[in-house]
Amino acid sequence: MRTLFWFLLVLFFTVAFLASAGLLMALSGVKQDTSVASVCALLMTPFFGLIVLWGALNAQARRRFYAFVEHQGGSKYKGFADFTGLAINAERQLLLLASGRTMKAYPFNAVRSWEKKEQRAGRIIGGGMEGAAVNLAEGINAANNTGIFVQVKDVDTPEWHIRFHKKREINRWFEILQQLLNESGA
Repeated sequence: MRTLFWFLLVLFFTVAFLASAGLLMALSGVKQDTSVASVCALLMTPFFGLIVLWGALNAQARRRFYAFVEHQGGSKYKGFADFTGLAINAERQLLLLASGRTMKAYPFNAVRSWEKKEQRAGRIIGGGMEGAAVNLAEGINAANNTGIFVQVKDVDTPEWHIRFHKKREINRWFEILQQLLNESGA
């Protein structure tokens, strides 16, 4: 889902650039076919809708996860990012995880390990569309390798990737896991 979002975002900015170039040409008095600017503006409209739809779907997934957390007894610590969620119920000693539509609760003793990973994408300056494509691919790769990774005793989903992206948030959750799971003897 995140890959689609980034693809649409790059495509949106490309069309926006083309539309603004057409608008600048019109404002500067350069003779042009006005249908080019109109077509670019029309092409941009659906991208606004797709970005809003992506945000609405993510909000709906967050609400589903938080309802799941409450159904499991609530949690002092819960977080959600990019269709993935993590919560800890210390009283019941449960780790609650979500990825897309899949949500599961694991007892602390079913957690094998957890780690934090951070990767930042390199950037290519210039290069036109090819450079933009490489930057997009690097950004997607970095997003796929960044977050909290939790390994559990589960044959269906042995590893969970919680897609936190901010370093502060990743460090905070890593420390929460260290304290609550280690202190409980898990």
